[in-house]
Amino acid sequence: MVYSMLTSITVALGCYTTIVFTMMGIYSKTALGMGLVENYVNFFNSCAKFRVWGFYAFMGTLMTFSLGWVLALILCHEGEMKWWVAIPPSIITLLATLHFKEIFNLAGTLIFSS
Repeated sequence: MVYSMLTSITVALGCYTTIVFTMMGIYSKTALGMGLVENYVNFFNSCAKFRVWGFYAFMGTLMTFSLGWVLALILCHEGEMKWWVAIPPSIITLLATLHFKEIFNLAGTLIFSS
């Protein structure tokens, strides 16, 4: 049941992220292509909350996918073998998460602090 929930959440968050950023990209490029720079800036500023939600959805997608993937490895194997199969990707996922967090902190400090 936990695996099914993680998979469902992964797909829902991934769809939200993809659609939100695709729509913003299409409309932003359309405005710029039409020479509507002021409208683009207004649209970009008005979409700030959606970019934030899209970012959180992206983060959620990364986390639920990683957890679901490791859980799937555990569920697909029996006995001691499931741990031999699941522990290496768990360690890699943990290290990757620490790297993601550092990148997000750098972006928050160096790009989004102004």
